[in-house]
Amino acid sequence: MSVGAVFYQTALLSSMILLGYVLSKTGYFTAQHSAFLSRLLLDLCIPAMILSAGSTDLGEGGLSSAAAVVALFLGVMFFFTFFCSLLGKLLKLPPDEALVFSRSASYPNNGFMGLPLATALFGTQGTVWCAFTMLAGNIYLFTMVLQSFSRPQAGEKGDWKSHLLSLVTPLNISSVLMLGMMFTGWKLPAFPKAFCDSMGDCTTPLAMMVVGNLLASSPLLETLKRPSLYLITLFRNFLTPLTLACLLRALGWSRDLDLCLVLMMGCSIASTVSIVANRYNRAPAFASQALLQTNLLLPLSLPLVMSLAQQIL
Repeated sequence: MSVGAVFYQTALLSSMILLGYVLSKTGYFTAQHSAFLSRLLLDLCIPAMILSAGSTDLGEGGLSSAAAVVALFLGVMFFFTFFCSLLGKLLKLPPDEALVFSRSASYPNNGFMGLPLATALFGTQGTVWCAFTMLAGNIYLFTMVLQSFSRPQAGEKGDWKSHLLSLVTPLNISSVLMLGMMFTGWKLPAFPKAFCDSMGDCTTPLAMMVVGNLLASSPLLETLKRPSLYLITLFRNFLTPLTLACLLRALGWSRDLDLCLVLMMGCSIASTVSIVANRYNRAPAFASQALLQTNLLLPLSLPLVMSLAQQIL
């Protein structure tokens, strides 16, 4: 995989994000449109792509390899969550901003942003590897995002049941089915696979336009003024993927798998952090500004990170 290919794909996705941004600023693409497309992507297009990828073999190691990928990805995310939580206290950030700081620095957008990149650069096998990291991301979402942002105040009761039910989604169900298909060797018949392929092909342009709409609602000037936002970008876009690259070198896995995992970890902040921060009123402006900055710098950071990762690996 060449750095030029990474730059080309990142530039292509950035152009789609720019289109969504411009259409949003002109009022053609509204927040309501974006909400509908987000639901369509999460409930239909991305699950269809994952199910189609179920026809790919797991490869050497089978389910144990998949579990190892999930465990390693989660381990890196958890480590930087706790490290950045301590750093937020040292920086004396307000509690809500410290919470956003640690989760934003650790949680990559390996769904909307990572999946199109993985598929474009590594083919169907990249989709499979990305699905493993998305499983890790969903575990992180439940344990470190939803539980932290919605933590009840004194005297209030937690809502664990609704959070557990929130994991029963078409995205997670399709990921589990994909693993089952790979483990048993069962393949989709020709017509359902063609349907899933066609629906999956809609994912990239629609997902990028949704990201553009999210960025259009964030204040650009404020994003460029806050030093703590640059620190989030340093961790999210550079330090977490390069740390993962160093760990992968020691493990000696497949080079393509290693590069795909670094690519997933090097993506900008998961938009879920901003959505959840807004839902529970936990520094929502700070969260949206962090999301904007990491996306603005991604076309520069990701090719650089992948170039360094190739040297490390």
